[in-house]
Amino acid sequence: MNKFKIVISSEFGKYKTNILRASQDICQKLVEIIEVQDFKITIEAFTSDNPYLKISGGTDEGNEIWLKLNTKFSDFSKLIEVHLPGAITHEFHHLARKQLIKEWNLLELLVLEGLALQFEKEVLKKGVTPHTAEISDDEVKNYLIEIKRDLFDDDFDHKYWYNKTEKKVPQSFVYRFGFRIVEEYLLKHPKDDAVTLYKEPAISFLPEYLK
Repeated sequence: MNKFKIVISSEFGKYKTNILRASQDICQKLVEIIEVQDFKITIEAFTSDNPYLKISGGTDEGNEIWLKLNTKFSDFSKLIEVHLPGAITHEFHHLARKQLIKEWNLLELLVLEGLALQFEKEVLKKGVTPHTAEISDDEVKNYLIEIKRDLFDDDFDHKYWYNKTEKKVPQSFVYRFGFRIVEEYLLKHPKDDAVTLYKEPAISFLPEYLK
């Protein structure tokens, strides 16, 4: 049986109950779709005046998901009801896949993010988001040298692709390109989805134009 624990910071005050309810509701749904044993979600607060910064999150060893919610976001109730379930769904898929992957390179990063975005789309019936918006052929061509350099490199700098270094790539590049690669795969394998594919090796998604 899938078990989960949700720990929420007291900093959220009156919103803590709603955060817990929204988190429990989506987790109950997710554990019926993919089996992830005994995981923990920690939700904390942060503040930023940047209107685009809603939630940050990640997964750690030991089946843990951490999330930080921007308490200065203009519509914090919407953040809880709409964006929080999406973030949990995304990181939950990461948790499931990271239990199985044996390599860590740019190809795996692209597939990891692309599949998690596809999982959000399937589970939450989400439309196009900034992370799933179309990426142009020119954007890919402009970074083809860097892509091929890091594609199978276990020592690649993942922070570069997340725009956390001095050199920058286009906004949401790793998400949009990863989503495109997964969509291209699904067009050829219409019977599959992000649930059946969370165990699939990243090499299966490698498009011809990157070989």
